[in-house]
Amino acid sequence: MGRGTKASGALVEKELRKLGANLKLARTRRAVSLRDMADRMRVSVDTVVRMESGDPKVGIGIVATALSELGLDGGLKKLADPGEDLEGAVIERSQLPRRVRKAWSDRR
Repeated sequence: MGRGTKASGALVEKELRKLGANLKLARTRRAVSLRDMADRMRVSVDTVVRMESGDPKVGIGIVATALSELGLDGGLKKLADPGEDLEGAVIERSQLPRRVRKAWSDRR
């Protein structure tokens, strides 16, 4: 799999900054200090600051831990959910043998 374009990289960076800002807002709404959040997550304060600023080098496990600590982990179930991957389903279906595709479409 090749690397993304500069445009897709910029979009990812923007989305990570938004995610970080959302996590920071959730933490401050709950009146949780940086130190307390770091302690709950078992990471350094610097790691929480980097996560909240959208640093792409912060691991997904750390972000998942933050979501869990804030009670927002329900959204994790939706990440890369095959049931939500309509494009992937279309591609998969198009690669089926013609006889199978016809039988599948006849059921609909």
